[in-house]
Parts: sequence; C-alpha cells; structure tokens
Amino acid sequence: MLVQHKWLVLGAAVFGLFMAILDSSIVNIAIPTIQRDLDTDIDTVTWVLNAYNLVFAVLLIPAGRLADRLGRKRLFLVGITIFSFCSLGAGLSGRIEMLIAWRGAQAIGAAIMVPVSLAIVTLAFPAHQRGLALGIWGGMAGVAGAVGPTLGGLLTEYVGWEWIFFINAPVGLAGVLAALAIVRESRDPEARHGMDPVGTAMLSISLFTLTFALIRGQDVGWSSLLITGLLATSAVFGALFVLVERIVSYPIVDLRMLRDRTFASANVMILLFGLGFFGGLFFLIQYLTVVEGYSALRSAFAITPFAGCTMITGPLAGRITDRIGPRPMLIVGVLFFGAALFSSSYLTGEVPYPQIAWRLVLAGIGAGLIFAPLTSTVMGTVEGGRAGVGAGVFNTARQVGFTLGLAVLVAVFVAALPSRITAAQEEAATLVDQSSLPAPAKEGIIEGLLSTPAEEMEEAARSGTKPTVDLYDRVKETAGAEFADPLKPTLDELSQQIQAVFAKKTASAFGRSFAVAAIFVWVGLLGAFLIRRAPLAGPRPPAGETGAGVQG
Repeated sequence: MLVQHKWLVLGAAVFGLFMAILDSSIVNIAIPTIQRDLDTDIDTVTWVLNAYNLVFAVLLIPAGRLADRLGRKRLFLVGITIFSFCSLGAGLSGRIEMLIAWRGAQAIGAAIMVPVSLAIVTLAFPAHQRGLALGIWGGMAGVAGAVGPTLGGLLTEYVGWEWIFFINAPVGLAGVLAALAIVRESRDPEARHGMDPVGTAMLSISLFTLTFALIRGQDVGWSSLLITGLLATSAVFGALFVLVERIVSYPIVDLRMLRDRTFASANVMILLFGLGFFGGLFFLIQYLTVVEGYSALRSAFAITPFAGCTMITGPLAGRITDRIGPRPMLIVGVLFFGAALFSSSYLTGEVPYPQIAWRLVLAGIGAGLIFAPLTSTVMGTVEGGRAGVGAGVFNTARQVGFTLGLAVLVAVFVAALPSRITAAQEEAATLVDQSSLPAPAKEGIIEGLLSTPAEEMEEAARSGTKPTVDLYDRVKETAGAEFADPLKPTLDELSQQIQAVFAKKTASAFGRSFAVAAIFVWVGLLGAFLIRRAPLAGPRPPAGETGAGVQG
C-alpha cells in the first residue's frame, strides 16, 4: 500500500501549482518577440494571453468538482499531462493561430492543477499544521506570479521564446512521477451522484462572458453593444446558476458554503486583493519601462524583492495563523500591501531604485501575510469531501479579481493619460520659450512639440515604450548641421529637461492606477473583521472518503 508523507505531498502539489500560475505571467514579457517572429499584429498576439485566461477562469470550479467525484490524484495527473503536452505543442507552433489554440488547451490542464493541488494539500495536513502548509502553497502562488516575467525574460533573451513552453515538459514529467509515487487517492463519496450539467453550463457561460468582456472592454469600448451585451449575459446566466443550484439535489456549488460568513468574506477579500495584486504588479513593470526607462528584462529583475519577501512571509504567516487565527495577519497584510500601492502613486518619475525597492519589500510582506491566511481560512470552512469545489471557488474569485483589476486599472490609466500628455507638451513649450536658443529655433521646436499628436505619445506609453526627446536631431533635420551644431549643448540639456517633464506627467497617470488599486485592497479590510477570530479547525474528511490519512 502507498504511504504518503505530508511534506512530500505538499512538494508534489506545489509542483503543479507553480507551473500553472507561472504560465499566466511568464508569457507577458515574450509577447513583442512572439509578435515579430510569427509576423502578426498586436491585437492577434494578445490572444496568446487571453485564450489562457479565458479557459482558466471558466474551468476552475468544474475541475474542482470533477476531482471530488473521480479522484483528486487522478485529475491532478490528468491536469499535469494535458498542461505538459500542450506546452510542447505551443513551443512547436509556427503560426499564431496554432499557438493561441495550444494556449487555450494548456489552460485546461492549469485549471485542473490549481484547485486540485489545493484540495490535496488541505486534506494531507492536520489542522494544527494546515496554516503553515497552505502558507507555503499560497506563498508559492504569489512567487510564481512575480518571477514569471523574470524567467520569461531570461528564456526569451538567451534561448528563445519557445523555451518558455518547452521547459514545462520535463518539469511536468517530474511532477507526474512525484504524484504517482507520493500522493494517495481521495474523493467525495457523495459526488458520485452527478456533475450537475445544467448548473455547470450556466456557471461556465456566466464566467466566460464576464471574463471576455473584461478582456475586450478597453479595446472595444465599455459602452459598446458587444461589451454591454456580454455583461448582461453574464448577469442573467449568473442569476440562473443560483436558481438552478437552489433546486437541484446535487449542485456543483453547494450554496450553503456561501452562507458561511467566513467563507464568503474570505472569497470577497481574495477577489479585491487579486484586483490590486495583479493589476498593481502589471502597472509597476509598465512604470519601470515607460517612466524609468528600464528594459523589459531589467524591469522583471527589479521586482524580485517582492517575490522574495512573499516566499519568506507566506509560510511564517501560515504558522502564526495556526496559533492565533487569520484576522491579525490579514489586517496587517492588507494595510502593508495597500500602503505599498498608495505610496507608489507618489512616484514622480526617474527616481533611484531604492525608492522603488522598499515599496516592493512592503508589498511582498503584505502579500505573504494575505495569501496564506486567506487560503487557510477558505479551506478551513469547507467539508473535506468538497475540498475540490471549495478550492475551485476560491481560485475563481482570485482569477476574476486578477482580470477585473487589470481591466479597471488600464481604464483608469487610459482616462488619465491624455490630459497629462497635453500638460507635458505645454510645460515643455514653456521651457523652450525660456531657453537661450535663437528665436527661429525656439519657434520650430515649439511648433513641433505642440503639433505632435498626443495620441502618438499616449500609444507609446500604453505599449510600454519610454518617450524620447532629441531636439538636436530635430533642429538638424529642419535647419541643417551648420545651424544645429553650435547649439548642441543647449539642445541636449533642454532635451533632458523635456524628457523629465514627460516622465513626471506620465508617472502621475500611473499614480492614478496605483491609488485606485490601493483603495480596492483597503476595502477588503472590512472582510477581515467579518472572519472569525479563532484559529480554524479545518476540513475533516467525511465518513467513507478514501485516502485522507497521511504519515509524517
């Protein structure tokens, strides 16, 4: 008979989790290279990201419920196999259409691995150690999201973008072998009654239309017929889902779970935190590239303090949660993470890296203090037999928060940017007018600054490119080298001043997004006070469930 040691089970489960979460962020930095190599446009290549996020969000809950029914070990192995095989197909893709298709199929495996890995870990540990184990699980989820851009940048730069997919094949094989050797099978005896196909369909349609609307809203227009129709469809099918779940005998999501104040509050908190976490991290990388002028790879390396602090504080927070309950950790974590985001709204552009690093440290500590207690809290309220679906609900809330956060913060940034660019043009014109340049040179430069369409500068900022100003080249092109060469020292100094003006104004547009993200995170503080104070006993396998026991 197979004997499983709980810490080895944790290692095997984290294997799959890390792969799935990593692939939601590792591809971002390779998008420009993929676009160039596969000869496609930006609208098409973004579906390499969108296809993964759409499928991943829709299948998390059904995958968790299916694992409860058919066996969590079995589904975990299926998930790793699908993910690894499709990763190989993605790396071999020679056309963008094939890459998008493989990414969607890859997300099927990811949607299985994430909730099932959480359910496996939850059932493997006794209550007094569950917080520490789930702290490691949650900490690794945060680390995977944070190190994805760094690893993706290294692979893309030195090996090729294909290897951000190829690397999953050997890692996946190791995960399969580890799970076969270590993890014992477990399932929910009551789940044999069925999968609730009607409820599953209603939920899937609601999540698909919501996620699709959030992904496309900024490009198509939030008030467009397509987006409003998708949001309305999501609301209607969401309401139908609730109605169906109330009347069927064996629902895919037992709505009684949502009546538990702690379970509901923790899921709302992870949604709000997810909004600030993913959106804030995305915009910080954009800020470093657009305002500070970092390369994409340097930006990815710059955020490593965040990943390191999350990895350290997650397990510590889980262990403390085992002893005193989740509320203190959640309160401190939300305050820290929100403060890191809000203080980032005061970055003025072209600042020394230490001013960015301390914010990353504060955010990393906050994230570690939030991920672990929330994960432990949610899984501590779910009956062991429904661990898969409970994990699916939790991860769906987090994923919707990620997608919603990016949509909201991009909308805030795009709304704030035009006025900032216009103000920068006017301030730059004033600097030129007050300079010691000859009148003809001033007039030509000012006319060029004010006549450059603001939309061009906005597009540069949105695409992750730092606007550059070279007045010497402009004057040389229009008036010739004989006129421009004597003025070069003045023109170069003025170029730097104007570039600083644009950096400062663009930074203030990013600041709006950081401030909004902080507000959403701080609103989640209300949920912390609704979560019970005492340490959670955690789920217990119902009578008849197989494979609950572990050794070690």
